Amino acid sequence: MGMLLEISGVSALALLVGMPLLTLVHELGHGLVAAVAVGGRVTIVQGPAPARLRVRVWRLDLRLRGPVAPHRVMVGWAFWGPHSDPRRHALANAAGPLTSALSAAACGAGAYLTGGLGQLLLLLLGLAATLQTLSTSVPCRYGRWFGSYAGEASDGLRIARALRGRRGPAATA
Repeated sequence: MGMLLEISGVSALALLVGMPLLTLVHELGHGLVAAVAVGGRVTIVQGPAPARLRVRVWRLDLRLRGPVAPHRVMVGWAFWGPHSDPRRHALANAAGPLTSALSAAACGAGAYLTGGLGQLLLLLLGLAATLQTLSTSVPCRYGRWFGSYAGEASDGLRIARALRGRRGPAATA
């Protein structure tokens, strides 16, 4: 019974703390590359509630919203301005899924090197980061079942549009 409670606690920790952190890292990937490749200020928003914490660092304007229900803080967006070269937008859009893939690899390596409940936590986070990578890389519009992202273009779709020279809003989920 005690081990089951520990596993449940680790799973809850992965969901309540790990997923919002993975989302923030994903959005920071977009933001850092957009700040360099596109230029100007980049706004990163996490969560749907009014901003509780606002931090400005370099060209990044972080607006962290919460505390809210766990599933709501897992939502994030990065916004940046226009640029005449659509390939730069494609690069900034690709940076989020790439950052998520690197997070998955780091969690997998960490799980390999650790044991016990830490290994379980890292495996769960690695799985979540892998799912995040896949769900944002596939060129699609998210369906109603995707919560706050319903109707939004995935990073993969934004990349495809940018490479075809189509301009859309310079925001990415």
